[in-house]
Amino acid sequence: MSPTRAPPPTHIPTLIIGAGIQGLAYAHTHHRISPHEPLLILDANASVGGVWAKENIYPGMKSNNLWGNYEFIDFPMGEAGSGMGGDEGNVGKEEFKQRKGKQFGLHIPGEAMHQYLDECVDKMGLRNFLRLQTKVLGAEEVDLEGGTKGWVVRLVDVEDGDIEQDIGPGGKVKPAAGAREYEIRCKNLIIATGLCSVPNPMHINGQESFQKSIINFSELGKKALAMLKDENIKHVTVSGGTKAAYDAVYMFASQGKKVTWIIRRTGHGPCWMSPPYVYIGPVRCWLEMLVTSRWMTWLSPCIWGEREGAAGWVRRALHDTRVGRWVVDGFWSNLSMGTLQQAGYLDDDGEGKLKALWPVGNAWGYATQLGILNYRDDVFEYVRKGQVEVVRKDVLGMGEGGKVLCEGGKVVETDAWVASTGWRFDPAVKLGPEENLIVWGVPGRGYTEGQRELVRMLNKEADRQIWRRFPRLKPESRRRDGFLEEREKLWGTGKEEGEGSGDVFPTRAEEVQKREQEYAPWRLWRGIAPPAQVVSGERNLVFLGMIMTIPTVLKAEISALWAFAYLNQLLEPRVRALSTSYGKGVMLEVPEVGKGLWGVPGMTLKAVMLDATLFTRFGKWRHPFSRADNLPDFTFDALPYFDLLLGDLGLRQRRKGWGFLGEAFGGGYAQKDYRGLVDEWVKMKGGNLKQA
Repeated sequence: MSPTRAPPPTHIPTLIIGAGIQGLAYAHTHHRISPHEPLLILDANASVGGVWAKENIYPGMKSNNLWGNYEFIDFPMGEAGSGMGGDEGNVGKEEFKQRKGKQFGLHIPGEAMHQYLDECVDKMGLRNFLRLQTKVLGAEEVDLEGGTKGWVVRLVDVEDGDIEQDIGPGGKVKPAAGAREYEIRCKNLIIATGLCSVPNPMHINGQESFQKSIINFSELGKKALAMLKDENIKHVTVSGGTKAAYDAVYMFASQGKKVTWIIRRTGHGPCWMSPPYVYIGPVRCWLEMLVTSRWMTWLSPCIWGEREGAAGWVRRALHDTRVGRWVVDGFWSNLSMGTLQQAGYLDDDGEGKLKALWPVGNAWGYATQLGILNYRDDVFEYVRKGQVEVVRKDVLGMGEGGKVLCEGGKVVETDAWVASTGWRFDPAVKLGPEENLIVWGVPGRGYTEGQRELVRMLNKEADRQIWRRFPRLKPESRRRDGFLEEREKLWGTGKEEGEGSGDVFPTRAEEVQKREQEYAPWRLWRGIAPPAQVVSGERNLVFLGMIMTIPTVLKAEISALWAFAYLNQLLEPRVRALSTSYGKGVMLEVPEVGKGLWGVPGMTLKAVMLDATLFTRFGKWRHPFSRADNLPDFTFDALPYFDLLLGDLGLRQRRKGWGFLGEAFGGGYAQKDYRGLVDEWVKMKGGNLKQA
């Protein structure tokens, strides 16, 4: 960072925090529609890309998505010039096409993904709006000149290691001595930091005396290469059952390191792993296109799914009848077992070494806790031949000399520890005033008892509506499905001597309850907007990237357009309600500025908060093995979510053509189905799109 760096502007109409995919998507949308309005994009990294920033790329890092489905709608990767990288670096377009016959060649290497995003910054005309190596310390809503509400944002220039941080409601962000601190006033604040910004800290008894390297997965981009080259590190221990943990295990094992892989007995368990293509019967299906296939979404109970027309009839037949639910249960059980077989979990030579990597439940309940086997060779083979040992036990403590004590008396001696702890779900930016967090739908520790009682009331009513529409989601209605029965037939119950009476595959009910007592989950309207601002019409804040789903870039661009329309009072005048409290198929009237309420009897702040609560609470019951009890996290419900946002924008939801048959059998939705979306919306609004 240059020592003569100019200070940022003191006032800006729109401030975007985050230069990853979501932040760039919003900036591009805003700049295309309002090319003469200045923007400022802040990011703490030294390069753009968020998780794909240059400094975050670790050896072997690749996208789960395949080439063609992980790019901006109007910027195909093949036309970006770079971003066509192979496993050993960038290659030409023709060579990349030739690799299509090889599975590994379809996944985008991290270096290529970063280069693609960096080139998109120039193609989108955003380079002059960027301010990198800048950390946001906090933001406070204030009265601006002219009587409108806006934000004062505190920020500081940073270099690596400049910031000591404990971010979260009630937490602190402390700049290093001598760091330059600034304040910016803005009308609109776009928080696009996403959910991969601040890792959960690791707390294990005795870790301060461990005497070996302890790093978080988020640091691998900076430290992995040195660890791989360090001859004193012969044995690495990786903790966690996420896709990130799989990546770390593979990276070290494939380079000859011995790996012990510890997955907590009382945690989420291992994520699902699947090849990019799976067979459903005799048909070979591209998994991520399966996720956005209309017929596949009908097999998922979804509170924002269609309820009208032919598609609504199919949904009701599948989820409102006993026979339909039997069909749905059977489909997911068979798909789960088939995926395990095709992924290689069952190729165990009868030794049971892969037993501890079996997911704890049906794939139906996992949301984005689904990873793709995007490795050059078989990651499970390292487990079969003993180079990787999987330990499914809780860690009791750490000791001198790199000792790790697990339950049952097992001791592991290791040279380094890599913790895949997941990411904090509370805001990466500390917001104020703190008393507004509840009506903004933001997690907080400082809720009053009255506010907590409101949360409990909203939860109770949301659960009642969800269970009435989808009885299968009731905890007591979750019978033992065919997948669990087949798993126990092959592996037993999962209980092991020395682990007490607890099941190796718990429901996590106590863990979730404890977390809910400390924090309230995210409760944003449509997963984007603070409920209080939806009601008042005084809109100056949106959260983008707070929804986890597999078609990441599509979600980023559609939600960016929705956010622009919302902030500028350009959504359709009547939008769909999720709650059934107001009658079947009711439409909500979007308020004008200063109107105060929705103009519909009973549509108060509590009603909008209930709609937002339904959005998050649904995930708690629909995806019990995911993070959906804290924030929206879904897989097969992504397409109905896109439909919901497009409906609010007044745009076509069914885009395949040929009516019901085209939607049912026209294949999965992808970037090509949404080409020119911004132009389409501007034309519908009667404006002319001005090129930046």
